[in-house]
Amino acid sequence: MTEIVDKVVDYFNTSNSLAKLIDKALNENPNNASLKAIKQKFEITTSLVNLLLPLEKQIIKPMQQAYRACCPDQLVDNREYDIPETLNDILHNLDKIPQANANETSIIEFVARLLITAHISKPIAEKIKQWLEENDSAAQSKRLIKNLKSQQNDLLLDEDGTVLLSENELLPPRHSFDSNWLNELEAPEGTVKLRSQFYLQRKNEAKWLDKVLRWGETIRVKGAHQMGKSSLLARMHQRAKQNSQAALYLDFQRLDKTFLSSLDSLLRYIAARMTKHWRTSRSPDSYWSSSLGAKDKLSDFVLEEVLENADLPILLIFDDVDRVFKYDYRDDFFSLIRAWHNERPFEEQWQKLNLVLAYSTEAFLFIQDLNQSPFNVGISIEIGDFSRSKVEEMNRKHNRIARSCGEIDSLINLLGGHPYLLRMAFYTMATKSISVSEFCRVAGDDDGPLAEHLSRYLRQLEAWPDLRHAMQDVLRKHKCQDNEIFYRLRQSGLILGHSPDAVQARCQLYAKYFETRL
Repeated sequence: MTEIVDKVVDYFNTSNSLAKLIDKALNENPNNASLKAIKQKFEITTSLVNLLLPLEKQIIKPMQQAYRACCPDQLVDNREYDIPETLNDILHNLDKIPQANANETSIIEFVARLLITAHISKPIAEKIKQWLEENDSAAQSKRLIKNLKSQQNDLLLDEDGTVLLSENELLPPRHSFDSNWLNELEAPEGTVKLRSQFYLQRKNEAKWLDKVLRWGETIRVKGAHQMGKSSLLARMHQRAKQNSQAALYLDFQRLDKTFLSSLDSLLRYIAARMTKHWRTSRSPDSYWSSSLGAKDKLSDFVLEEVLENADLPILLIFDDVDRVFKYDYRDDFFSLIRAWHNERPFEEQWQKLNLVLAYSTEAFLFIQDLNQSPFNVGISIEIGDFSRSKVEEMNRKHNRIARSCGEIDSLINLLGGHPYLLRMAFYTMATKSISVSEFCRVAGDDDGPLAEHLSRYLRQLEAWPDLRHAMQDVLRKHKCQDNEIFYRLRQSGLILGHSPDAVQARCQLYAKYFETRL
């Protein structure tokens, strides 16, 4: 009997039917040891069609989106091109597309994207993941690369600047596709996580981080909204902690209005946070009971409770400190920070205090006496747009979604080097499985991927007529009549320019969006 069974198995194997037969049997009897043994003996891989076919009706749209993302843009943008309507046609077409590299096929990429974008039950998803593990290897997916010249005519550069593609050379349209990569995507909201693989270091960032390890440094970090100031501050804070230094981060945007109602309440709040964070031996109450002014009370508290017994520099970070600019006591508050800076040559204890101030507004518009300002001393760091090389690095971190220099140019032309908008662009293209050309087409739509970001700015401009009129002048005349409004618009990140007489919208996206809505 065993001999007969073996002959039957051999017959189906030689006729290329065994895989389908065993696969179907295992779907009905997943725990059958004999079926598993046959599968292992003949190195049978799970059929992708059998896995996905039952899902075809429910997730055909995500299948089509994932398929489109795997296709060269020139094919997708062809008006005569039709998206396949069945799973079999999708897999058949994908098998014809030139591979991403010697180790993977477009089908591998298609399946990985489908796992992320489609609603697939956990049991089926686990089987699909198993299929990926079994098939994502050089032996299974090796194909010859054919005629990619029609897909890519621009030069592609590797990380070291080496030319990888010229008109007469062939190269896969994408970098090696990691099927785990999409699982690691992070929504580009707020401060970039410390361990995020999507964080891009600024050119001089290593030097900036070293500054917090030194004694007696005042560091000013200036940049418009959503440029990455807080992400840099988080890394400064981490660097100090790694060096066993005491560090405290205070975000002024999170302060309740009650703490900002007066100079005394603000300084007492800062002291209370220090006490809670560093467990000082005496509370602020014992200092506030004296007849001294609030500035002296906080200075004595910091000197005696924080700095006196410190063996290493102390790091104090004030984020969004320009929130204080609108209050009448701003000169008193910032003169206190400047006094701590000035005390260092005369009082050794103050050399233990490192100060970091992050802001976006031009300080000289609000502080009357510049000799009492902390914004013209110490080290100045200005957070600006990403350079082209940084955009290319971001593209590599997102698995080279932009497949050519021309596509990177398209993103930069639309978004400039805006860190947040670029992150949103790559995140959207990855999670929605759309091409660069498609993203650029819909980016400014009212229901597009950047709708929330754009509408928030629009609501703010509509709420402030002076800002709205100034933005209209920028768009039509490239001028801004009011100096203060010029700086407010620049602080918000809406415009670029060094003077009110020569300004422009921050990027093409903003120009097109607001021209039709203001």
